Amino acid sequence: MKRRDPTIIKLTKNYNDLCRKLALLIRQKKAPAGAILPQEIPREGLFKLDVDDDIWQDAGLNDDHYSAPPLWLSDERV
Repeated sequence: MKRRDPTIIKLTKNYNDLCRKLALLIRQKKAPAGAILPQEIPREGLFKLDVDDDIWQDAGLNDDHYSAPPLWLSDERV
């Protein structure tokens, strides 16, 4: 795992940079209609993930913007 740390950290930085660019496009109203801004992944604690961490949220990844969120995401009993 330690061998992969620099690559994972670089990917996290690239992802967060893209999140910031998308946020700018949304503010400038240049993003596609209905674009959902994903949450950035904090670098600290990246290798100490919990099942409830935001990194596991995949809201907005599918093309169907009108469907209900999956139960594992919207129902705490699941």
